[in-house]
Amino acid sequence: MVLVATDAAGEGINLQCAHLMVNYDLPWNPNRIEQRFGRIHRIGQTEVCRMWNMVALDTREGGVFNLLFEKLEKQRKALGGKVFDVLGEAFAGTPLRDLIIRAITVENPQLEQKRQEAEIDEVVLKQTREITERQSLLQDSALGEAAREKIRDEMDRSAGYRLQPSYVRRFFLRAFEDLNGHVVKCEGQRLKVNRIPPSVEKRGRYSHGRVQKRCERICFDRQEVTVAGKPPAALLAPGHPLLDAVIDCVDDRYGSLLQKGTVLIDRDDHRTEPRLLVFLGHEIRDASITPDGQPRVVSRRFEYVDVPRNGVPTDAGRHPYLDCRVPSLEEQELLAELVQREVGEGWLAQQVVDTAKGYAYSNNAHQHLEETRSRVEEQVERIWEAVLERQFEEMEYQGKQRDKFLRKNLHGQAELADRRGKEAKERMGRRKKELERQKSLSLAPLRELGAALIVPEGLLAQLKGGAPPQRAQDTQRVERLAVEAVLAAERELNRAPQEMPRNNKGYDIETRDGSDPLLFIEVKGRATGAKHFSITASEVLFGLNTAEQHILALVEVREDDTTTVRYLRDPFTDRLAEPGFGEHRRELGWKDYWDLAGTPD
Repeated sequence: MVLVATDAAGEGINLQCAHLMVNYDLPWNPNRIEQRFGRIHRIGQTEVCRMWNMVALDTREGGVFNLLFEKLEKQRKALGGKVFDVLGEAFAGTPLRDLIIRAITVENPQLEQKRQEAEIDEVVLKQTREITERQSLLQDSALGEAAREKIRDEMDRSAGYRLQPSYVRRFFLRAFEDLNGHVVKCEGQRLKVNRIPPSVEKRGRYSHGRVQKRCERICFDRQEVTVAGKPPAALLAPGHPLLDAVIDCVDDRYGSLLQKGTVLIDRDDHRTEPRLLVFLGHEIRDASITPDGQPRVVSRRFEYVDVPRNGVPTDAGRHPYLDCRVPSLEEQELLAELVQREVGEGWLAQQVVDTAKGYAYSNNAHQHLEETRSRVEEQVERIWEAVLERQFEEMEYQGKQRDKFLRKNLHGQAELADRRGKEAKERMGRRKKELERQKSLSLAPLRELGAALIVPEGLLAQLKGGAPPQRAQDTQRVERLAVEAVLAAERELNRAPQEMPRNNKGYDIETRDGSDPLLFIEVKGRATGAKHFSITASEVLFGLNTAEQHILALVEVREDDTTTVRYLRDPFTDRLAEPGFGEHRRELGWKDYWDLAGTPD
């Protein structure tokens, strides 16, 4: 099969079903050549990609291209393939278009060829290297070792909370069917989309880009993108237009249910007072305006605030609802009276949501604003330094060109150089205004997204006519001793452990040895003779996501408060499947895992 396309095929489409490209009509912008090649040299490509550029050597235009490609190949080897990344900036002072026009129109082609060779040498052999080195210096100087380490740590933590492919798959299939879409199972877990609902297609067109009416193959795991002898699959993950359009359609249809709220049971809370978990969203905007006339959002976060029945609001941490369970039908009837009473007394009124908003605004929202401002200002300063350097170089170069042409009585060329120098100054002014708008940040009003009444297990037991779990206090003592024992073990290993807040989901301690990557430790303490221990869904997911950086610390606590600590690295990979829909915790055999674990290392 052969695809013949115009230059439009160089923008935003995936053509990795092919691996050979022939450029018959070369663009006069060298960046466009690499953009075209990028359509086939993409994720999912299984073949070696090759590109041929058709050049008529017996023409003056072809001579310019041939000379350019020879120089580019030489510089590409020297710079390790980075030459195309900076061609646009390198050719800003001497556009390729001008070289070609001069080659076609000059009366003395032999003299012009020598001039062009000198100019291309200047652009390709000198400027590309200088720009590449300058970019590297900017990156190195902007981020010190401490800043780079902080970024690495945040990336490691974020990786622990990423969605597993099976979660995305289950959501998409359930939602897509509900929206009247239709898929057919193909090879393995890959699917063919036969029908995309008009609502999804329309939502994608207006918000996320074009959504095709049919998809030959889709998948949810990167390893399934390519299958020998079969069409490549589109990887559905957050950011893909089809998945994002489906999410928006679900939000349009069911988003109001979040406003109505729900009731959840917290099995790890043995207290007897309910609390309201409020879901909030807040955005940081700058002074720029998007094409649709809206302020540009530079950062967006979800916020969860716990408001106790009788107490002060607290930060609920990340995804605090994950380990809560839905009450049974019998429990729902029992809790209906509780909800009615709380509503009647006015606690579950708008004022409790306003309390949560006030807490989030005074604490986390402003912290979010300051973190974003620090990041944006640092980024803007780096960009402005590079803009200043580049534009001053351009103005100086064009000034020298103007003086040179004036000495030779080439007034037309001198006027052109003078105009380009003024344009560089104007560009610098416009860019400065753009960057100033990017630095002007403001906090958008907090939005209430939903709420849930959290009923502790202790309160539920009380409502059922029983007493809170008898071993609640003893369990807290064992857990405290277990965490302290692991902290001590880490210090003996000359690592620097840090205990996480109670609301941290997924692990209890993070630690590291010098500049090594972070290690995440989940602590499970049990009294001597325990048969089982429980692991929550969020703990399993975090352990699967962080794998080699994850440690399960098992601590036996004896009656005299002495302890024994054992470590099991990467405890869940190849041992536990991902939690299913609605699964909140699992019971595991203590002896089975104790025998697998060993001395802390």
